[in-house]
Formats: sequence, C-alpha cells, structure tokens
Amino acid sequence: MGRFILILLFLCGFSFAQISVNQDIGGVPAAPKEYTPAARLGHRSSAKNQTKWFCGGTLISDRVVLTAAHCFYSDVGSVNIVRLGELVFDSDKDDAEPEDFEVLERKAHPDFRYPVLYNDIGIIRLSGEVRYNRYKLPACLPLSGGDQLASFTAIGWGQKGFTQYEQSKELRKVVLQNYGQSCRRTTEPSEDLPEGYKADSQLCVGSPGHKDTCNGDSGGPLLISYTGDGCQHQVMGITSIGIACDTPEFPSLYTRVHFFRDWIKKELANI
Repeated sequence: MGRFILILLFLCGFSFAQISVNQDIGGVPAAPKEYTPAARLGHRSSAKNQTKWFCGGTLISDRVVLTAAHCFYSDVGSVNIVRLGELVFDSDKDDAEPEDFEVLERKAHPDFRYPVLYNDIGIIRLSGEVRYNRYKLPACLPLSGGDQLASFTAIGWGQKGFTQYEQSKELRKVVLQNYGQSCRRTTEPSEDLPEGYKADSQLCVGSPGHKDTCNGDSGGPLLISYTGDGCQHQVMGITSIGIACDTPEFPSLYTRVHFFRDWIKKELANI
C-alpha cells in the first residue's frame, strides 16, 4: 500500500486522487443540539471579504478547541477563525446559534513534525470566552484509551463522497467501528508514517461497509456519549490520516486523545 496512505489535509479546495481529509460517507444529518462541541476551522481574509472552511475541531473548554496539528499547515491559509454552535451553513432556518471566534493562539504538540503525522494534535486558543448554552457545550477528555469500545461517532462538514468535491453545508455524523490492531497490517511505513501504525498514540477506525470520513473533516472528533462533568460526549479521537475515502475494511488512523491527556490538561491549566 505504501504511498496510498497520505495526509488528510484539504488544500486550496482541491481533492487529490489519494488524499483523504475525512467527512462522513454513509452518514446522516446531525440533529439540532446533538453535537454541541462541534467546531469548524477556517481562514478569513478581510481583504477579499471571504472565509474558507477546511478543518474540524472540538470545543474542550470555554476558550480552547482541540484539532489536528496538520490543520495548521493548510495552503488555504492560517486558521484564524472558529465557528461554534453551527448546524447548517448559509441557512437561517436551522435550529442553531452560530458564533464566530477569532483565534488568539495556535499550538501544535511539541513532538509534531510536519509532514510526518505522528502526534497529530493541536489546540486553538480563542480570543473570547464561549458562553455555554444548549448549542455550545464542551466535550470531556477521555477516561480511557478506547481499546475496549466497539464503535465511535465521527462528525463533520466535509465531502459526502470521494468524487463529490463540494463540502457539506450540514453537520453530518457516521458510526465507525474500532478495528483494534488491524492497522498494523493495513498501514505500511511511508513518508507520512515512517514507522507505520503506532497503537499507543493512534486509533484504528473504519467500517466494513461504505461508511467513512472524507475531505474537509481533518481535526474533527471521534466521540462517545457521556453524561457528567458538564459534558454530553467524550472526545476519543481526532481525524488524522486515511486511505482516500470510502475504503471498506481499510481503516483510517485517528489521533488517540487519551495518550495526550496530560499535555492537554497542562495547556488548559496555563490558559
């Protein structure tokens, strides 16, 4: 397989033949207020009066969004705007309360070395405080690595299919399965992953059918339901790298958030 495993980064609006920046093929629209931690990252150009959205993220505190570190290397431009509380873009008829926040700081994990995609995790510090309500609530950090879980839910506004280049206007969700150690077999060493799959810091997640994430979902979460600590979800993984889109029985790699829990908590304590 080798070079078929490539970075999931949405570059300048183009989708290349073997790039997968994960949305949810086989997914369905999310319900209003169902995924309150959902964030979308973009670059806003005041000169052009234009915003390009290209990555996802997860609200984890009233000032911090969790995402993939490789989202900080987009050719679209630097991440300087984050939208929270959204459901359907360009609509005022959905049950949503969208709010945009400027970015005060972007910080990749200190061991992230682009274009190598290990330690593919980063945090975004927002310029203002998020006021929690029915549309905006954080996800909790995971209490375990997730090895014992059978499935996760991925969410995002990315492409609905590999040949459908336009990203989705509506937030969508898809249930994906935990493939355990299978990525040791399906992920060969490459330029992006010189040591192949690293089970301690990556989750191996996919589907036996036509369900997947795709272009535009990088940085978005793998979630599980959770009640407690002011949260409705735990963020178990971050969409990172895969094999194109819609590849049954060939799982993608997601950053294992629990492995980086101490680093995240340290960063949160310093804000």
